[in-house]
Amino acid sequence: MTLYVENPKDMSQKLLEVINEFGKVSRSKINILNSAAFLYTNNKVSKREIKETIPFTIASKRIKYLGINLPVL
Repeated sequence: MTLYVENPKDMSQKLLEVINEFGKVSRSKINILNSAAFLYTNNKVSKREIKETIPFTIASKRIKYLGINLPVL
């Protein structure tokens, strides 16, 4: 599943609720600790604040999704 969130600091709690609800509807357990987040920001302060707010692993260099290499800023 791929989601785009415009304000991750403000939406982190709502995002976790949506993920949990999706897990209930799909009858699958989503492991937040194995989930990855892509941060598209050049602001180091924002990046640090987001890392402290969300429980996901932050993708550092590249990640392969469906056979496609996705660059991370």
